[in-house]
Amino acid sequence: MKLSAIRVLVSGVVAAGAFSSAWAQQEATGAGASFPAPLYSKWAADYNKATGVKINYQSVG
Repeated sequence: MKLSAIRVLVSGVVAAGAFSSAWAQQEATGAGASFPAPLYSKWAADYNKATGVKINYQSVG
C-alpha cells in the first residue's frame, strides 16, 4: 500500500513537470543593428502569429 502511494505521488510530480513546460511563455530576445530592425519586426510579428513565440529585437546601433 505504501509503495503504491509513492508511485502515485511520483507519477503526479513527473506529470506536473511535463505539463508546466507546455504552458511556459516562449520568448526570444536579441539586439543588434538598427538598419534591419523594421524587417526583423515584420518577420517577428509573422513568426509570432504562426508559432506563438514572441521575438523581442532591440536596435542598438
